Amino acid sequence: MSAAGWVTCAIRLDDSLECWSHEPGAPEYLPRPAGRFVQVESCVALRDSGAIETFCRPERHVLEGPYSRIAPSGLSCRLTLAGEAECDVREPAPPGPFSSISLGESGFICALRADTGLVSCWAGEPFLVAEHSDYDRLPAVPLRQLVTANDGHCGLDFDGFVWCWGGFPANPYTLHP
Repeated sequence: MSAAGWVTCAIRLDDSLECWSHEPGAPEYLPRPAGRFVQVESCVALRDSGAIETFCRPERHVLEGPYSRIAPSGLSCRLTLAGEAECDVREPAPPGPFSSISLGESGFICALRADTGLVSCWAGEPFLVAEHSDYDRLPAVPLRQLVTANDGHCGLDFDGFVWCWGGFPANPYTLHP
């Protein structure tokens, strides 16, 4: 399930996609794209074929891929089947492979290294580095899950602790399970 702005989407048990709108004047349920899906984030979904599709606006876009993960947020990032990051930003991604990827509203991109589970973050635009020096302080423990949290990111480690960094007052900080 994913919620962004006025739209919430979920993948049903039969792998179809269901989206509904909270926008005043919009239809409650959005037209359902045909096919099977494995991931949905905001208004972008990953099909079981590895193709990526946008669907919340009248004009739909498809990236054939194949891709294994998506991380949209105004711009978008995706992981190839080999775990390499492809992002619609100016700054190139570091070499992977990565197991998951997350793009925050701050313009920083974070990904989990497939071999170690350690987080790696980079700026999508050069000017962001000076504005967000808090991304220098990343958790030094392997993480199993990574999510975007407004201007920052959070990750879940293998002991059940939540680590958050970037956009938070004390970076990084942990939350006990």
